[in-house]
Parts: sequence; structure tokens; C-alpha cells
Amino acid sequence: MSRTPARASGRSRASRAPGQAFPASGPPAASGLRLGWVVASLILAVAAIYAETARHLFVALDDDVYIVGNPIVARGLTWSGIAWAFTQTQAANWHPLTWISHMIDGGLFGVTD
Repeated sequence: MSRTPARASGRSRASRAPGQAFPASGPPAASGLRLGWVVASLILAVAAIYAETARHLFVALDDDVYIVGNPIVARGLTWSGIAWAFTQTQAANWHPLTWISHMIDGGLFGVTD
């Protein structure tokens, strides 16, 4: 006599498509709407907090060393500038991607005091 374990739900696996873990209907519409409200609330909260920074003045702590007073960065992005960024230190720091970013910004927007 063979014994087959009984299923708690009374349904066999054959009634569900292979790999289907949840009902085909998906989550209820109310939970999707709730998620939308949560996302919208977070976006508005972040925007409200950071909107105030649009009125802040620019703080120039080390621009004279890194950008304005650095003729290689002030020239914009060049092959010689990229080589310089990877081989030199300035102000006791080695950060080539920062230099390259400053060169791109200087080329696009100009370098001023």
C-alpha cells in the first residue's frame, strides 16, 4: 500500500503554472496606490528639504588651489591634462577622476574666480 501525503490546500501542483509563485491576479490595486503615495511623499519631502539650498551662496574653500590657480585644469580636458591627472599630486592629494571632472567643467562652463 503506497501512501501519498495529503496537500493542505487540496489543490495539486498541476493547477498552477510551473514557476508561478503567486496568483496571476497580482497585488491588490490598493497596495499599488499606497506605494504610489509613499513614493510621492518621499519625493516631496526630499524636494522641500533641498529646495532651500538653491538660495545658498557658493563656498570657495579650495578652488584657488584646485581650479582657478591650476593652469592645467583651467585649459579644460586635454590628453596632456588627463596624463597629468594620473601622474601628479596637487595640494597633497592624488585624485585623477576629480581632476578630469574639473577639466570637463572648466571646458564647458569656464573657469572664473
